[in-house]
Amino acid sequence: MRQDGELLKACMGQIKRGMTRVTVQDWFAEGTPDRVLTLDPKRDPLENVQKFFARYKKLQRSAQNLEGEMEQAQERLRDLEELLASAQEHEDPAQLDGEAVDRGLLDARQEADQRKKAKPRARLPYRTFEARDGAEIRVGRSARDNDDLTFRHARGNDLWLHTADVPGSHVILRAGRSKDFSDVAILDAAMLAIHFSPQKNASRASIHLVHQKQVHKPKGAKPGLVTLSGGKRRVVRMDEARLKDLLRTQGT
Repeated sequence: MRQDGELLKACMGQIKRGMTRVTVQDWFAEGTPDRVLTLDPKRDPLENVQKFFARYKKLQRSAQNLEGEMEQAQERLRDLEELLASAQEHEDPAQLDGEAVDRGLLDARQEADQRKKAKPRARLPYRTFEARDGAEIRVGRSARDNDDLTFRHARGNDLWLHTADVPGSHVILRAGRSKDFSDVAILDAAMLAIHFSPQKNASRASIHLVHQKQVHKPKGAKPGLVTLSGGKRRVVRMDEARLKDLLRTQGT
């Protein structure tokens, strides 16, 4: 690698950015045969030369560490051979397992079992936020997720919000035991509906508010498209400081 760097350095005048290879005379070899060196077309001549020498230095450092790594590997091999001999003598498997863990030859069984049992967390079709009064607000991630949120992850008495006359995320304000919604929670949910829509930079926008049971999916409608049987509109003024505080509560 060092010799290739020297050869390339000697013929830098032949190299231009964009070249993928260059043929040089290898004066390190008997008879000075031609040698083809691979280049990075995105690098200039000097950068290509530096790449060869950087690789050479890295290999040097690796070679210096090789002896120590070989000794560690030999020691580990001896430990494994001792463990194998003990197993062949019918010693207690549980005791051997513990000894292997103590020596660092095996991971702890309990940790391994936990990894096997661990299941990836199911993806939810919505993000969750917390209103100032503690109410849970759910916001759909995409058009298909909007349908999933509204019709599978919401109850009839939950409040459904959406920007009027423009696309955007479906927003669900979860109903508590009293099934009433505070003005504080409604305002927070409405601001999220505006933020997750093309009107996110508007100073104010009109919002649909309706109970989830009044939201319907027409047959054959595109993802996210719904019809409403009731509800009302409300013009909401955005409050940037309040929105930032709300966004910090995101849970999933």
